[in-house]
Amino acid sequence: VSTWTLGSQLLVNGNLSVLGGTLDSSALNYYVQVATNVSVSGASFNLRGSTMTVGGNWSVDAPAHFVFGTSTVTFQGALQSTLAGNTTFSSLRCVTGGKQTILQAGQTQTIVKTLTLTGAATNFITLRSDTPDTEAYFVSQTTNVVSYVDVRDNNAGGGVTIVAGAGSVDSGDNTNWSFGNYKSWTGYV
Repeated sequence: VSTWTLGSQLLVNGNLSVLGGTLDSSALNYYVQVATNVSVSGASFNLRGSTMTVGGNWSVDAPAHFVFGTSTVTFQGALQSTLAGNTTFSSLRCVTGGKQTILQAGQTQTIVKTLTLTGAATNFITLRSDTPDTEAYFVSQTTNVVSYVDVRDNNAGGGVTIVAGAGSVDSGDNTNWSFGNYKSWTGYV
């Protein structure tokens, strides 16, 4: 089994498929950018403490391994992103207004450090199951920074309640999410 360790940043202008052996971002935590899709199947992807951006889909097929370390994975760009398989992320971000994020029904995406989903007032981030009326699992274990999202068919049980702040929409069938329970205060102390 081979291991490929990055010696500099990795910029992929298409898909990144890790199909055998191990891809390691190295102890130097090199930046990884993938314009479209990431697929890990029958292999290991060790992101360590690197920052990674993904423009399209994310798929980890068992028994493949994604070793998250202290990394941050950011989904960005205009493409719809589908997250398939069960993955544990250290930190997961999407700050692209209008981004459509589809989660595989019955599968779990777990975030152990920080979940950041920040759309815009007129351009929400949508979070949906790939099978209507069947929950996908999106579990955040600690910190959430969430605003301007539209969520449906999502179960965040097993983690902290995800508080969807400013302007967020509960489109139904959501568990362990809180919508509209944020407070704003202006004044002096």
